[in-house]
Amino acid sequence: MLSNELENDPSEKTVLEVKEKKKKKFNIPFMKSANLFVGMFLIFFFFFGFICNSGEQFKQQDPGNKLLFVYTAFINIDKFNPLGLYLPGVLDWVYLIPLWTSIFVFFGIGVYQAYREDFLVYAIKNNIIMVVFIIVLSWIWYSWLYSALIFKVIWWYFTSIHGYFNIFVLLFVYVGAGLLGGYLKIRKYLKEHQI
Repeated sequence: MLSNELENDPSEKTVLEVKEKKKKKFNIPFMKSANLFVGMFLIFFFFFGFICNSGEQFKQQDPGNKLLFVYTAFINIDKFNPLGLYLPGVLDWVYLIPLWTSIFVFFGIGVYQAYREDFLVYAIKNNIIMVVFIIVLSWIWYSWLYSALIFKVIWWYFTSIHGYFNIFVLLFVYVGAGLLGGYLKIRKYLKEHQI
Protein backbone atom coordinates (compact mmCIF):
# COMPACT_ATOMS: atom_id res chain seq x y z
CA MET A 1 0.00 0.00 0.00
CA LEU A 2 2.81 2.38 0.89
CA SER A 3 4.70 1.64 -2.32
CA ASN A 4 1.58 2.33 -4.41
CA GLU A 5 1.21 5.72 -2.76
CA LEU A 6 4.83 6.60 -3.58
CA GLU A 7 4.41 5.51 -7.17
CA ASN A 8 1.29 7.62 -7.57
CA ASP A 9 2.69 10.64 -5.73
CA PRO A 10 2.99 13.41 -8.37
CA SER A 11 5.46 15.46 -6.31
CA GLU A 12 7.97 12.59 -6.39
CA LYS A 13 7.72 12.40 -10.17
CA THR A 14 8.23 16.13 -10.64
CA VAL A 15 11.37 16.05 -8.48
CA LEU A 16 12.77 13.27 -10.64
CA GLU A 17 11.83 15.12 -13.84
CA VAL A 18 13.55 18.30 -12.61
CA LYS A 19 16.71 16.32 -11.78
CA GLU A 20 16.67 14.72 -15.23
CA LYS A 21 16.24 18.11 -16.90
CA LYS A 22 19.19 19.48 -14.94
CA LYS A 23 21.30 16.56 -16.10
CA LYS A 24 20.25 17.05 -19.71
CA LYS A 25 20.70 20.82 -19.63
CA PHE A 26 24.51 20.75 -19.79
CA ASN A 27 25.43 19.83 -23.32
CA ILE A 28 27.63 21.49 -25.88
CA PRO A 29 26.13 21.59 -29.38
CA PHE A 30 29.26 20.63 -31.27
CA MET A 31 27.58 20.54 -34.67
CA LYS A 32 26.23 24.06 -34.32
CA SER A 33 29.64 25.26 -33.13
CA ALA A 34 31.29 23.40 -36.01
CA ASN A 35 29.08 25.26 -38.52
CA LEU A 36 30.16 28.57 -37.01
CA PHE A 37 33.85 27.63 -37.12
CA VAL A 38 33.61 26.39 -40.71
CA GLY A 39 32.13 29.77 -41.65
CA MET A 40 34.91 31.59 -39.79
CA PHE A 41 37.64 29.63 -41.59
CA LEU A 42 35.98 30.18 -44.97
CA ILE A 43 35.73 33.92 -44.33
CA PHE A 44 39.33 34.09 -43.12
CA PHE A 45 40.93 32.13 -45.94
CA PHE A 46 38.68 32.64 -48.94
CA PHE A 47 37.14 36.07 -48.46
CA PHE A 48 39.99 37.99 -46.81
CA GLY A 49 42.52 35.94 -48.77
CA PHE A 50 40.80 36.97 -51.99
CA ILE A 51 40.84 40.64 -50.96
CA CYS A 52 44.49 40.53 -49.90
CA ASN A 53 45.61 38.85 -53.13
CA SER A 54 43.79 41.34 -55.32
CA GLY A 55 45.21 44.44 -56.91
CA GLU A 56 48.27 44.90 -59.07
CA GLN A 57 50.53 45.65 -56.15
CA PHE A 58 48.61 45.31 -52.96
CA LYS A 59 50.89 47.26 -50.64
CA GLN A 60 51.28 50.19 -53.03
CA GLN A 61 47.57 50.65 -53.69
CA ASP A 62 46.70 51.23 -50.05
CA PRO A 63 44.37 48.29 -49.45
CA GLY A 64 43.45 49.69 -46.06
CA ASN A 65 39.96 50.70 -47.11
CA LYS A 66 39.39 47.30 -48.68
CA LEU A 67 40.33 45.58 -45.45
CA LEU A 68 39.01 47.95 -42.83
CA PHE A 69 35.83 48.89 -44.67
CA VAL A 70 35.10 45.60 -46.41
CA TYR A 71 32.23 46.97 -48.48
CA THR A 72 34.72 49.00 -50.55
CA ALA A 73 36.04 45.70 -51.95
CA PHE A 74 32.57 45.08 -53.39
CA ILE A 75 32.85 48.10 -55.69
CA ASN A 76 36.57 47.94 -56.52
CA ILE A 77 37.65 47.12 -60.09
CA ASP A 78 41.20 45.94 -59.35
CA LYS A 79 42.09 42.60 -60.86
CA PHE A 80 42.86 39.43 -58.91
CA ASN A 81 46.61 38.97 -58.69
CA PRO A 82 47.61 36.12 -56.38
CA LEU A 83 50.95 37.18 -54.91
CA GLY A 84 53.68 34.58 -55.12
CA LEU A 85 51.43 32.16 -56.98
CA TYR A 86 52.25 31.35 -60.59
CA LEU A 87 49.33 29.80 -62.38
CA PRO A 88 49.64 27.64 -65.51
CA GLY A 89 48.66 29.13 -68.85
CA VAL A 90 45.30 27.36 -68.81
CA LEU A 91 44.29 29.45 -65.79
CA ASP A 92 45.24 32.87 -67.20
CA TRP A 93 41.58 33.90 -66.98
CA VAL A 94 41.98 34.02 -63.18
CA TYR A 95 43.99 37.23 -63.53
CA LEU A 96 40.99 38.90 -65.16
CA ILE A 97 38.68 38.39 -62.16
CA PRO A 98 37.84 41.79 -60.66
CA LEU A 99 37.79 42.40 -56.93
CA TRP A 100 34.06 43.20 -56.87
CA THR A 101 33.40 39.48 -57.35
CA SER A 102 34.37 39.12 -53.69
CA ILE A 103 30.74 39.96 -52.90
CA PHE A 104 29.77 36.65 -54.52
CA VAL A 105 32.39 34.82 -52.44
CA PHE A 106 31.00 36.54 -49.34
CA PHE A 107 27.38 35.81 -50.26
CA GLY A 108 28.17 32.20 -51.18
CA ILE A 109 29.82 31.55 -47.81
CA GLY A 110 26.77 33.02 -46.08
CA VAL A 111 24.39 30.81 -48.06
CA TYR A 112 26.52 27.73 -47.40
CA GLN A 113 26.74 28.44 -43.68
CA ALA A 114 22.98 29.02 -43.40
CA TYR A 115 22.18 25.92 -45.46
CA ARG A 116 24.08 23.75 -42.99
CA GLU A 117 21.75 24.82 -40.16
CA ASP A 118 18.53 22.99 -39.36
CA PHE A 119 16.41 26.03 -38.54
CA LEU A 120 16.10 29.39 -40.27
CA VAL A 121 16.39 31.27 -36.99
CA TYR A 122 19.73 29.59 -36.22
CA ALA A 123 20.94 30.38 -39.73
CA ILE A 124 20.19 34.09 -39.36
CA LYS A 125 21.61 34.19 -35.83
CA ASN A 126 24.87 32.59 -36.94
CA ASN A 127 25.16 34.95 -39.88
CA ILE A 128 24.73 37.96 -37.58
CA ILE A 129 27.43 36.55 -35.30
CA MET A 130 29.64 36.11 -38.36
CA VAL A 131 29.25 39.79 -39.26
CA VAL A 132 30.70 40.70 -35.87
CA PHE A 133 33.56 38.25 -36.50
CA ILE A 134 34.20 39.78 -39.94
CA ILE A 135 34.37 43.30 -38.50
CA VAL A 136 36.80 42.26 -35.74
CA LEU A 137 38.86 40.30 -38.26
CA SER A 138 39.09 43.36 -40.51
CA TRP A 139 40.49 45.35 -37.57
CA ILE A 140 43.08 42.64 -36.90
CA TRP A 141 44.12 42.37 -40.56
CA TYR A 142 44.45 46.15 -40.88
CA SER A 143 46.42 46.60 -37.66
CA TRP A 144 48.73 43.71 -38.55
CA LEU A 145 49.44 44.83 -42.13
CA TYR A 146 49.98 48.49 -41.26
CA SER A 147 51.50 48.06 -37.78
CA ALA A 148 48.77 50.20 -36.27
CA LEU A 149 47.54 49.86 -32.72
CA ILE A 150 44.26 47.98 -32.61
CA PHE A 151 42.71 50.68 -30.42
CA LYS A 152 43.48 53.33 -33.04
CA VAL A 153 41.97 51.13 -35.73
CA ILE A 154 38.78 50.70 -33.70
CA TRP A 155 38.71 54.46 -33.11
CA TRP A 156 39.07 55.16 -36.85
CA TYR A 157 36.37 52.62 -37.58
CA PHE A 158 33.72 54.08 -35.30
CA THR A 159 34.54 57.75 -35.94
CA SER A 160 34.05 57.34 -39.67
CA ILE A 161 30.74 57.16 -41.49
CA HIS A 162 32.29 54.37 -43.57
CA GLY A 163 32.43 52.13 -40.49
CA TYR A 164 28.69 52.35 -39.90
CA PHE A 165 27.95 52.00 -43.60
CA ASN A 166 30.21 48.93 -43.63
CA ILE A 167 28.24 47.35 -40.77
CA PHE A 168 24.97 48.02 -42.59
CA VAL A 169 26.19 46.55 -45.90
CA LEU A 170 27.69 43.47 -44.23
CA LEU A 171 24.50 42.84 -42.27
CA PHE A 172 22.34 43.34 -45.35
CA VAL A 173 24.37 41.00 -47.58
CA TYR A 174 25.12 38.30 -45.00
CA VAL A 175 21.67 38.17 -43.42
CA GLY A 176 20.22 38.08 -46.94
CA ALA A 177 22.51 35.13 -47.63
CA GLY A 178 21.24 33.52 -44.42
CA LEU A 179 17.64 33.95 -45.54
CA LEU A 180 18.41 32.43 -48.93
CA GLY A 181 20.32 29.50 -47.42
CA GLY A 182 17.53 28.85 -44.92
CA TYR A 183 14.91 29.05 -47.68
CA LEU A 184 16.84 26.53 -49.80
CA LYS A 185 17.06 24.19 -46.81
CA ILE A 186 13.30 24.49 -46.20
CA ARG A 187 12.57 23.82 -49.88
CA LYS A 188 14.79 20.73 -49.79
CA TYR A 189 13.05 19.48 -46.63
CA LEU A 190 9.58 20.01 -48.09
CA LYS A 191 10.55 18.28 -51.30
CA GLU A 192 11.91 15.25 -49.44
CA HIS A 193 8.90 15.01 -47.11
CA GLN A 194 5.99 15.44 -49.48
CA ILE A 195 2.86 13.53 -48.60
